[in-house]
Amino acid sequence: MDGLNREVATILHQANHYIIPGYQRNYQWSEPLWQGLVSDILIATTNPENSPPHWLGILLTSRSSTTVHPGYSGQTDFIVIDGQQRLTTIAIWVAALVHHAEDTGKPLELKLEHLSKLSVQESDRKAFKIVMNKEWRLNENWPLHKHQILRAYGYFRYLLWLGQAAIAEEDPIKFPEFKKLDSEEKFENQWKIFIESKKGEKVPRGSSVNAEDLLNSTLLKLTIYSLVHNPATDESQAVIFDTLNGKHQALEPLDHVRNSLFVRINDLEQTDLYKEFWYPAETALRKIPLKNMKPGKAFIYDYVISKGEKKRQKNINATRGYSHFATMIKGLKDSEVPNFIMTDLVPAMLTWQVVVRTENKVTYNGIDREFSKEALQHMTNIRDLSVGPANPVVLHYATGFVTGKVVEANSIEALFVLENFLVRQILGVRAMSPLRARLMDIMGVINGDYSPSKLRAALQESDWVSDSDLMKKVAEVHLYESATPRALGAIFRGIERSMSGSGAMKFEIGNELGSYTIEHIYPQKSGLWVSDIELWGGTKENYESRLHTLGNLTVVTKEHNSAVGNKTFAEKQAYPTVYGNAAPLSINEGWLKGSVQAWTPALIDQRSIQLLAAALKHWETL
Repeated sequence: MDGLNREVATILHQANHYIIPGYQRNYQWSEPLWQGLVSDILIATTNPENSPPHWLGILLTSRSSTTVHPGYSGQTDFIVIDGQQRLTTIAIWVAALVHHAEDTGKPLELKLEHLSKLSVQESDRKAFKIVMNKEWRLNENWPLHKHQILRAYGYFRYLLWLGQAAIAEEDPIKFPEFKKLDSEEKFENQWKIFIESKKGEKVPRGSSVNAEDLLNSTLLKLTIYSLVHNPATDESQAVIFDTLNGKHQALEPLDHVRNSLFVRINDLEQTDLYKEFWYPAETALRKIPLKNMKPGKAFIYDYVISKGEKKRQKNINATRGYSHFATMIKGLKDSEVPNFIMTDLVPAMLTWQVVVRTENKVTYNGIDREFSKEALQHMTNIRDLSVGPANPVVLHYATGFVTGKVVEANSIEALFVLENFLVRQILGVRAMSPLRARLMDIMGVINGDYSPSKLRAALQESDWVSDSDLMKKVAEVHLYESATPRALGAIFRGIERSMSGSGAMKFEIGNELGSYTIEHIYPQKSGLWVSDIELWGGTKENYESRLHTLGNLTVVTKEHNSAVGNKTFAEKQAYPTVYGNAAPLSINEGWLKGSVQAWTPALIDQRSIQLLAAALKHWETL
């Protein structure tokens, strides 16, 4: 591999054309890194002449076998494997210097068109062109003013306008938001108003910068270690990329996965693999709103587990998701990578969106793969029962259906088996905190098999809760305290299906309009029940011990719960007679009937047994 510590001037020589492939992430550097760069440049400017140059990092490239962006005759094309953020930032900084000098009446000799060409990826291309052509003041470009490339350029221009004191700062300074320009107005006028306001009063200002000195320091006193990959003699680009970047950069696991795969594909510039297959799947996946983890990280974690890697790699965790993935595909040949992406990883990325219930179908290779209502309901139930730990199991069987490796009937059977297991865990008040670890072990046993019987056998070996164990404790278990409302909702949906048949209402627990909620029949705030309890010959202690048991819980509309949630039993019975104010559900018939005059502890226990029997009829023993 050719490698030399080169001055930035050499890197930016006009004989070079750098191409950032589309699979790499878009431009993402922000204020801390921008400020760090210009602060280093100022230090280099003020250092004695015999001081060693300041090293900026590594640029890993590979000579391109074909030209991706024609029109740069006489230049050598380089595919940028690593270092694109640094290279793009330097180009933006140099443009800011040149344009600042022009606007202050002291133009530099350097012309931007005499530097190397940089072909950024498509999502950054328009903003980069605006910067290089000094078109940032045009109102027609206002819709892109928040693009990170334009923000970088604006930040550099702001620093140069503020002066040397601002550039010398080690920490980023307050940067005012762009405002659309009026006629002859300039951004500099907005900045002046800002720094004279209370918000900008602490912004450092100093003597004017010497743009020529800063440019010379950038080009001649900064160096980048430039590595050029030679496929004939060097290790694969992926190995080198991993060594340089694997654990040290602020990339998400999905970024690492994408880069490490695509650098292994020969003649990448001639294929539409990224644009047609990968990009749409990744873009949709990243838009999924998850609360506790970024979707790209969560997907890789689930995907690796779904492949049974717990069996081979032992402790699988989300933080090391990319490392687990890299180990998993270690034996994959470079020639096999495109097929792996198209037939395995991308289908899983698309299917995962169904697994986490943000989509109901998968469009793969131009063909819609529709899941049946039954399959989708099982996935919703499993999601409600476990939130996330069961995702890898569902992903395995659902992706198998999408790719044609398993018929949907078998996929549905496997999902029902998993749902059955989860319901029994919850009804049996088993600890759910180690659930993901247990399901990791299950997927290690499954190890790519799609047979429902294999899953059934593995789950039966993993603390399967029997009917008899559930019946023994049903009147004592404080279910409401141990399960989430959504998990209880999923269980009540199964009970309702058992009592009402296949046409049962599939109510959803949530906060949205039209959603339902879990209600206590004997309420948590029971002040209005005191006289009734005395009349019925009970004690508050008898009721409190049954407050959160299955028999005292039900499902009603949110409106019903708000209206009579803490009122007397008679008022609760009377209110639902108006259709639409309470769920017209079979699970409510037992306590709403006029013949039930008193809601006694004995009736609560009896209802617990009846509801559990209905649940066990629906989720029968395997």
